[in-house]
Amino acid sequence: RGGGEASTGHGGSTGGEASTGGEASILFAGWPWEYEVTQRIVVAGRSLRLGAAITNLSDDAMPAGLGIHPWFRRPLRVAIRAERVYPGNVSTEAEPIEVRAASDRRLDLRSLQDMPEGVDATWTGLGEPPVELHWPVAGIDAVMRMSAPTLCLVAASFAGLDAVGVEPQTHAPQGLRRLLNGEPDALALLSPGETLAISVELAFALSSRRSGRGTSEMGQSEPRRFRTPRAERR
Repeated sequence: RGGGEASTGHGGSTGGEASTGGEASILFAGWPWEYEVTQRIVVAGRSLRLGAAITNLSDDAMPAGLGIHPWFRRPLRVAIRAERVYPGNVSTEAEPIEVRAASDRRLDLRSLQDMPEGVDATWTGLGEPPVELHWPVAGIDAVMRMSAPTLCLVAASFAGLDAVGVEPQTHAPQGLRRLLNGEPDALALLSPGETLAISVELAFALSSRRSGRGTSEMGQSEPRRFRTPRAERR
């Protein structure tokens, strides 16, 4: 994917809402093309915005792709609203299949559910909102939205790992092979001076669902007791 990470720099505020963020760029020349990578991170209120861009600094066209790769702690429920899926990421087929037609029903994540173990796939044809996340114990919801010229969503859930990967990318796995073979969801081919960018926003909120902190294993809400400080009691 072009390789390289950037660290953050400056902060600011917008519209009276406290925010903190940073932007940095780094030059790399570790493969046949020279390029620049820029990363931007902004926290504003209950939203986290992540951005990355890559610019071809070479005199020739350069293949390129970007991805942002967060992993989230379990217990976690996930919804991925997509029309098509590449069922496996280790060796993907040339074309995705319809989610409705997938023989592995674990790949149909259009409704909010526990992320099945053993899934390692890539979804395309994303809907709105593309991704919803729900932490039942913490009582927190999040909506993930992303923007790029082309979009895929990689998600993985491995046995023995206490986390789930939900990773927006500009391409599907084996992106260089896809570019060479004319397959869909390939790496982009950037002209000299051209830039490819991806942005992701995670908007968090307290959950309105009944599950969460204060809920017993049987699903019954446990009573919550509140006591005023002694000096305030009458």
